[in-house]
Amino acid sequence: MTNTFPHKTVQKFLTKHKTASIATVSPQNLPHACNIQYAATHDYNFYWVSKPDALHSQHILKNPNTAITVYAHTKLPATIHGIQIHGSITPQNTKKQIDQAYKIYTQKFTFAKLPPFKQKVLEQTFYRFTPTWIRFIDNRVKFGYRTEINLT
Repeated sequence: MTNTFPHKTVQKFLTKHKTASIATVSPQNLPHACNIQYAATHDYNFYWVSKPDALHSQHILKNPNTAITVYAHTKLPATIHGIQIHGSITPQNTKKQIDQAYKIYTQKFTFAKLPPFKQKVLEQTFYRFTPTWIRFIDNRVKFGYRTEINLT
């Protein structure tokens, strides 16, 4: 591990990529993974929309602790890079939370401002992921390179 976390590199990476995999756990302790389209802030909070009755949304209500991964699609081992993140998820329920999440989300996904997408997006629930730990892996630096940061 290195002592200096590459914030600008990771923030640029999160801006460039659009899809993350989230891992949740059911009340019966069964794992579940799904993909979401996210928008991340400079402090690594992720926002997305999902149907409240989706399996991962139901899991979040029972256990908000979650893991997320984002990675670059590549064929070469020397160019593998991505992030692994631990944190917790909260539904955004107040008008202020929804407005903030919608603004952040539509800065990245401008289609969500247009009919009929806007109405479909606003009919769903916004979620906010707040990270507690991040690992950045980057074989472009050197094979097996990784660096971590605790945000608690």
